[in-house]
Amino acid sequence: MYNGSPTIDFALARWELSETDDHQATLSIGRHKNPIGLYNATRDVAHTRPSVFVPQSVYFDRVRNLLLSSDGVMLHLDHYADFGELSLDAGVGKPVLDKNVEVMLLGRDWPGDLSSGRPARLGRIRFTTPDQRWQAALSYADTQIAFDPAAGSIPGPGTTHIGYLVASLQFNQGNWTVTGEYMLEPASAKGFGAPFDNEVTGEGYYLQLQRYVGPSLSLHVRYEEAYLDRDDRNGRASALRTGLPASFFFAKSWTVGARWDVTSRLMLSADFSGNDGNYFLSSRDNPSPAALKRRWNMISILASYRF
Repeated sequence: MYNGSPTIDFALARWELSETDDHQATLSIGRHKNPIGLYNATRDVAHTRPSVFVPQSVYFDRVRNLLLSSDGVMLHLDHYADFGELSLDAGVGKPVLDKNVEVMLLGRDWPGDLSSGRPARLGRIRFTTPDQRWQAALSYADTQIAFDPAAGSIPGPGTTHIGYLVASLQFNQGNWTVTGEYMLEPASAKGFGAPFDNEVTGEGYYLQLQRYVGPSLSLHVRYEEAYLDRDDRNGRASALRTGLPASFFFAKSWTVGARWDVTSRLMLSADFSGNDGNYFLSSRDNPSPAALKRRWNMISILASYRF
């Protein structure tokens, strides 16, 4: 998906607008992390989650840069009260586009250029109880992406509008943590011509359970599903439209694993995932979809050291 060249994930200037005992307000300008769900802003910080990878049903790695950050302005508000902490993020920004986004939208790298049709709009409201037992959030983002083809090339000059709505809930009790998130992704593509023009609503969700079995060791299990089109869960209609295998348009996955905090800085984790469907996989890394197996397994091992 990515060639390993250095890129800037975030770089910003932040101003403190106001701070009192019960609230704080800041304004950031630059490349900021998109406030989506519970994990997006910290998805590259391995210590902030139990598993090797963030749940792919909500946080797609195949278009990581598009989800991760934007270039623009972000307002952050915190309000502290006896009933808990309420935070609000709201901003606009230019999405970070790359070839992975083009391959996701149009199936391959076509002659031409992608650009943002207008600034992306981002927002999240989050509530946390004083004892940290409950955390709930509602996130929204939308963007427009335009394609300007080379002369005489297909597809035509089209625009894709993408919305992204995520509802999040987490519960902590003793040695247990339960996390669930649900995502809807309405998307419409117009002006490209057949078979690229389309209008669908994607869907993804997961439920994750983490159990601490000692001061430095935890076990976790997660089930997740995702669909390109919530009205075409078996992928057959999308397969007829595109000529790709039906399994390319859905994914169902079980993940079990363990995390060991060796020290406060060093963390080791390992996962086993059993998958049905190929929707989580990058089209750019897998240019021959017919060669993919519908059912496949993955073992992941991660070592992370923080400074």
